[in-house]
Amino acid sequence: MTEPDLFVGVPINPKIQQSLDAASLPFRRYFEGGKFLTIVEDDRARWLGKPITRNASPDRVDDMKRHVRSVILKIDDGTPIALDDISVIDMPPEPPPPPPPPVEEPAEEAAAEDAPAGETAAETAPAGDAPAGDAPAAKAPAEGSSAEPAQKQGS
Repeated sequence: MTEPDLFVGVPINPKIQQSLDAASLPFRRYFEGGKFLTIVEDDRARWLGKPITRNASPDRVDDMKRHVRSVILKIDDGTPIALDDISVIDMPPEPPPPPPPPVEEPAEEAAAEDAPAGETAAETAPAGDAPAGDAPAAKAPAEGSSAEPAQKQGS
C-alpha cells in the first residue's frame, strides 16, 4: 500500500475541540487510534480527518469527505459541517521522535572509566584513600611460616 500523502479533514476549531474533550468513551474510538479519524498537526492548525493517497480518484476523495463529515457528526451533531468545509491538504510530516533521555552512569562505573585501561578505580587510588567498605586485604603468611600463633610452652 502506498503511504498517504494527502489529508482530508477540517481544522479543529474551539467547538470541535470541546466536542472531542467531552466525548464519552464509546465515541472516543472515532478519533483515537486512527481507525476512523486521525488528528494531525501542521504549522497552521490541528486537523481532524483521514489520510488518503495522492493518486486517489475524485470520487474517492468525495467519499472520504462524506466519511469525515459523518464521523464528526457522530461525535457532535451540533457542529454544522458542509462538504465544502472539508479540505484536502498535504499530509503534515510526522514530527521526529523525541531524543532518548540521557543515561546517568552510577558513580562506580564513572570512576572505573576514569582509571587507566586494565585497572579499576580502587587499584589507582592511593593506599590511604581506599574507598569506604573496602578493607585492606590481610597479607598472606610467608612461605614456611605458620599461620597460627605460637603456643606458650609450659601451659
